[in-house]
Amino acid sequence: MLIPIISSLFSHRIPGRINRFINLNIGFRFNYIDAYTPPQHQQTIKLPIADWKTLEPRIALGIDPFGDGKSGIKLSFSRYATMMWTWFYGLNPNSSTMNMYYILGPGQFYPLFSSSPYAFEIDSDLKRPYVNEVFVSVERNIGKDFLIKLNFVDRQFKDFITIIDSARTEEWYNPIQVTNPLTGEAMTVYNWNMNSPDPVDYYNNDPRAERSYRALIFELTKRMSHNFQFRLSYTYSQLKGTTSTSSSMKATGPWNDPNYTINNYGLLSGDHAHVIKFQGIYMAPLGFVLSTAYNGRSGYPYGYYFQTRLNQGMTSFPAEAPDKRRTPFTHYWDVRIAKDFNIKQVKLSFFAEVYNVLNLNGTTSLYSQVGNPYYELDQVMGIQAPRIAMLGCRIVF
Repeated sequence: MLIPIISSLFSHRIPGRINRFINLNIGFRFNYIDAYTPPQHQQTIKLPIADWKTLEPRIALGIDPFGDGKSGIKLSFSRYATMMWTWFYGLNPNSSTMNMYYILGPGQFYPLFSSSPYAFEIDSDLKRPYVNEVFVSVERNIGKDFLIKLNFVDRQFKDFITIIDSARTEEWYNPIQVTNPLTGEAMTVYNWNMNSPDPVDYYNNDPRAERSYRALIFELTKRMSHNFQFRLSYTYSQLKGTTSTSSSMKATGPWNDPNYTINNYGLLSGDHAHVIKFQGIYMAPLGFVLSTAYNGRSGYPYGYYFQTRLNQGMTSFPAEAPDKRRTPFTHYWDVRIAKDFNIKQVKLSFFAEVYNVLNLNGTTSLYSQVGNPYYELDQVMGIQAPRIAMLGCRIVF
């Protein structure tokens, strides 16, 4: 298998106070990643991913416009190289063949499964994925106890590692017409040629794999005084692109399959347009500590889809825009109460926690395949977890 050598060769930060109004911080991190395949079966394979050198700059500007320490404007730019998953270093064309059999009797075997060494290719100019982040914040202290903030975040995800099929390129697909069962209109999809070759995965950085996140965040914070503190925030955001939100490194594919890229741009499944959060702590009489957390957020975007059988098997297609609909708004409210007792050198802590206090059963998943006789469109497929209560004790000595 590949042997990774991961090293951060240099990291440095340059702080700078220009005057009593302006602070400037500049930093950067240089990373070096190497990977190689040791000799196997008289082969030595040096894969081209083995020479990644990435520079990750950071720059932040802080402005106190009135010089009184009560107001602040912060601007920053950062680049973060993505940490690579271990599966990537396990790519190995020298992997073994596996055969699985069901034993019928002495000397009698029924074949169940057979695998061949994994055929793949890697772009000689494969780049390491990274994220560019721009952050802007305006804040103001109100009296002694309150801080109000307005933040803007922009994250652009770049150079996803993608997979295309270098054997079955687009000329191996034939356009055909199918009927969209939702609209009744004809749409063009693509069918494999029956004599198409076996697939070969080719790892590259396909520019069609894209994702961006933008958010505007309002925060109101009260520091601990008069026995309580809290933080309230509201976020309006958009998570858009063509690739799933489960990874900042890899994008599903294959990206040269023309069916895969049909109407696949829009709000992604991890998008929550509106999010309201509240966290608070109250130091109650007799030493009790009460805390609560609320999280209310828009549901997931989704769109109806349908399936049709092609030469490559059952294939899914969007019947409408992938973000045309959204699951309902959900509410999560948790509460905790705790009490400490000190007995000589021993500290006893008792606490009770309740999750989903109101036992709400908000919808988290809806059925969206058109034409399935066993399910209805928008049939509820998932709900919030029920109310959960826990009691606990901790002893420190």
